[in-house]
Amino acid sequence: MKRKSLQQKRNACHWRRGGFTVTELAVASALLGATMVLAVQTLQLAIRQQSATRTQRAVSLEVANAMERMMALPYDELTPAVNQEIDLASRIQRLPQGATLQIEVTPLADERAKRVVVTVKWGEHSGRVRTPRSLCAYRYGPPEEQE
Repeated sequence: MKRKSLQQKRNACHWRRGGFTVTELAVASALLGATMVLAVQTLQLAIRQQSATRTQRAVSLEVANAMERMMALPYDELTPAVNQEIDLASRIQRLPQGATLQIEVTPLADERAKRVVVTVKWGEHSGRVRTPRSLCAYRYGPPEEQE
């Protein structure tokens, strides 16, 4: 009875394990495919989130610009009907499609003070309504003359 040397046993084992089996290749391909699907979905989500953030930033900027325009008006021109009189929406180009700009001027108990609220409401393509962006400011008229 001949005994195989350790070197011969190693060579025999090496000969049998010379490459990958079909099963190993199938498992590796399945793992690669699953990883690619997850990577593509994550990339799509990141792109959508970046677009939503860009839109929110533009809306916030436009609300601030509209409030600045309102505060630049003379005190007497700030009336509750200012929303119809001044067509700010046509001047605002960066708002998302379907966005509405609302300006609310409310006289306060102090006759010299007015509360101005500028609000933009908009939705997404999916139909989901986003949280409106609003700014509120108080405008005081000229001081009354003392006699």
